[in-house]
Amino acid sequence: MQSANIRGIILMVVSMAGFAIEDVFLKFLSADVPAAQIMMITGFGGAIVMVIAALASGAPIYSSKIWNRHVVIRTLADLIGSIFFVWSLVLLPLTVLSSIIQAIPLAVTAGAALILKEKVGLRRWSAIFVGFIGVMIIIRPSADGFEIGAILALFMVASLTIRDLATRRMKSDLPSLTLSIYAFLAFGAAGIISLGIDTTLVPLNTKQILWFGFAILFATSAYFCIVISTRIGDASVVAPFRYSRLVFALILAMTFLGERLDQITVFGIILVIGSGLYTFWRENKLGAKSV
Repeated sequence: MQSANIRGIILMVVSMAGFAIEDVFLKFLSADVPAAQIMMITGFGGAIVMVIAALASGAPIYSSKIWNRHVVIRTLADLIGSIFFVWSLVLLPLTVLSSIIQAIPLAVTAGAALILKEKVGLRRWSAIFVGFIGVMIIIRPSADGFEIGAILALFMVASLTIRDLATRRMKSDLPSLTLSIYAFLAFGAAGIISLGIDTTLVPLNTKQILWFGFAILFATSAYFCIVISTRIGDASVVAPFRYSRLVFALILAMTFLGERLDQITVFGIILVIGSGLYTFWRENKLGAKSV
């Protein structure tokens, strides 16, 4: 394996660990801090860090290219997905939410076929079907239907799928740092919008301020790592290691949040990850044949 791909894999795994750690801090905060406040502080705090990084690296803070249709769609989908993500985080165990997030690559493949008209064969459609069965097993709707947290998580998957599909259509001439500034601003704006649902704001104690600081630190560091990873490594090689986020999330949630998984949930997770890995493998194989 090429050394660039090895470095890409390492950075991808480090990135996924960073995002998982950020999720734990946000989960800690969600016990006492309103969701809207979490989004505003994390989003605008992350944007400030990204602005500083952009200034240090010479990347533009503003570009007229952010008004490109696909960039606007991506930002709006990111904003909506952020609202659903944080509210899901408040209502669901982190282990369950992290497991549902793993369905996004499958949803992107399905969306690429239905919306972007990319060719997806029977095998990948079968994998997508199996993966979504896994999601249903994880959230296990009762006789009364889905609980609100699970519904919000599914809306999150739909929103972030649209974000990723829009990203596929974006031109590559917009610097990643510039784009990331507006992604974090969207997260903060999601908090302002959420004030319409919960107008409560609470004073923060020293511990909560530190938790926010760590959440922002790990979120921005993870973003840097994933950007570098996808630039230096082949996408078909490094992308499957996105699933390492679930491994870190499960370990952290069980260690620090006292969460536990039952056998049925584990079976659902296996279906989702197995289907996703098969889809990655199949896309890579078909791509190799077309070269």
